[in-house]
Amino acid sequence: MRIVLLGHQDIASIYALDEIARSSPEHDYTAFWSGELKAPASSCDELDELAALDRDMFTRFLEAPSTSAALRDAPPLPKPNEPEGLDQLRAAAPDLIVSVRYRRILRDDAIAIPRLGVLNLHSGILPDYRGVMATFWAMLNKEAEIG
Repeated sequence: MRIVLLGHQDIASIYALDEIARSSPEHDYTAFWSGELKAPASSCDELDELAALDRDMFTRFLEAPSTSAALRDAPPLPKPNEPEGLDQLRAAAPDLIVSVRYRRILRDDAIAIPRLGVLNLHSGILPDYRGVMATFWAMLNKEAEIG
């Protein structure tokens, strides 16, 4: 099966996608990153330090010899719903798309490309906790369950 992996350039995304690729090596994988590596500086030194650590861990994980080759060679796909992005997805000829922390919403044209559909991992219980930092908001609200 041909599987397209979509992720963000952070440690959580690359770890999850690498686990998928390494646990099922019989499939053919093509990967794309959402295209945003550097977050804008915040007014909080601790958050900036955390973001720098995440970028460093992502880079180190990506460069490790044991990391899936599809992830090491993955180009950015920042506009998956635009003609060029749709062409890139079509060229991969996926049977399935798996999205983990990919920072783009796939629209109908992109969703229609894989013959088996799209699986999207989201860290929040939808629709209550959509968007970024869903787990954080659920914890802050003292929810009994998180995504």
